This record gives sequence, C-alpha cells and structure tokens, in this order.
Amino acid sequence: MSKATVLDWVAELSATLADDVLAPRFYDEAIINLAHDPNALWFGNFILAGIALDEEIKEVPEDLVRIHAVFFRDQMLSWETKQQMEALDPSWRTRRHTPVAYITDDVEDRYIRIWPPSDVACDELGWLYTQRLTNAPEIMELPLALMVLGREFARESPHRDQEFATLCLTAANEMLKMVAAP
Repeated sequence: MSKATVLDWVAELSATLADDVLAPRFYDEAIINLAHDPNALWFGNFILAGIALDEEIKEVPEDLVRIHAVFFRDQMLSWETKQQMEALDPSWRTRRHTPVAYITDDVEDRYIRIWPPSDVACDELGWLYTQRLTNAPEIMELPLALMVLGREFARESPHRDQEFATLCLTAANEMLKMVAAP
C-alpha cells in the first residue's frame, strides 16, 4: 500500500473536501502514532548489528520509532536509567565485561549506551523495534484513511464536522483492534 492510495481514499471519502496539503501530513503523523503503539506488530523490525571491542555508545537504527528490546548475543539487555546505574555501581562507566543493560538518558536522542561495554568484538547486537514505514500493509488502507479523515474534519475549517471526525477515528480504532487481535 502506498501513501498515494490512502490519500486517494481520503479524497474520495471526503468528497474532495480534504486539504491536499494537510492530508499528507496527517498521514505521516498517523504512521508515527501507530508505530508508537505497543500493539503495532505490523510495524515491527529486527536487525543484527556489529559492536566493536569497547564500543559503548551505539547509534540506533535510522528508521527506529520505539525500542522494544535490545539483545547482545543470546541475552536481552535490560533498560536502565543513568540514575539507576549510578545507584547500583558508582564506577559503572569504567567497567568492561559482557553487556547486560542499555541506557538512553545519558546520550543524544538517536543513540544508546551499552553497559558495560563489551570486552570482546561481536556481530550480534540485535534490535527489536517498531519502525517508521513509508508503506504500511494493505490491510491498513482503510483504517489509515479514516484516521486522516478524522484529523481533517476535526480541525478548524469551513467543513469542520466533529461528529463525523469522531465517527471516523472510532471506526479506525475498532478496525485496528481487529487487525491486531490474536
């Protein structure tokens, strides 16, 4: 499914009242919001990356929206805060061993800190995360179109219709529940 297909649905369902400039932005926001949803399994990705000896700061994958888990070899790393690490071990920054945790609040937005840095080089750092998609699965066409319509008709405009907007968003959420149901 492409963004263009969903935007065609939006134009058709809105009787061409949808704003051609705002609708693509609403689509992009809907995709990001869905990727933040912990139940958004259709946005999932898993990749393996290398980690060099003593490398502790690692850039996250470019398309990452939300981390679900980070693995080092066959062990899942726990997420910790800088404050928790300092409470556990005041010299945590200088330790070297097999990584057991990752920290996100001590580095820039697009990086994590592996703790402790590995004492061996490894090609097995795994990332399980939701990703920013440009093309969502076909089953998402109608729910995404309804999400965009909900945003379009909820905003201040000559065609504002809060009741229709609420109906669109409710229908989209119910459809997403059906798609995500086991």
